[in-house]
Amino acid sequence: MRRKISLIHLNETQMIELADQFESIDYADGGKIVSQGHIPIISILILEGVGHLKKKKRLVREIAPGDFVAFVELMENLPLAQDIYLLPGTKAVVIYKSDAKSPDLLRVYQQSKAS
Repeated sequence: MRRKISLIHLNETQMIELADQFESIDYADGGKIVSQGHIPIISILILEGVGHLKKKKRLVREIAPGDFVAFVELMENLPLAQDIYLLPGTKAVVIYKSDAKSPDLLRVYQQSKAS
């Protein structure tokens, strides 16, 4: 069975709440952020720009603003099914493993498991 990387789409209000609480980074040069097969120590919320999920360098899915990537894997210590790339000029909120106990993040996680 093929497993896909978790992708939670957040609305604008949720994006703003998380952007206000956590570090956001401008990825001027872009590049690979997290590698397939690794258990992530970060999760990414795209604020502006575009990213790619790739498997063996093949595009699996494009990720866009509002997409919260690899959060379930972060919370459950699961290896990633694809590589995560951010294209040049992308701005993203970075959620570290140590941030995962935040009430807002726990709410997002619980809502994702319910759907």
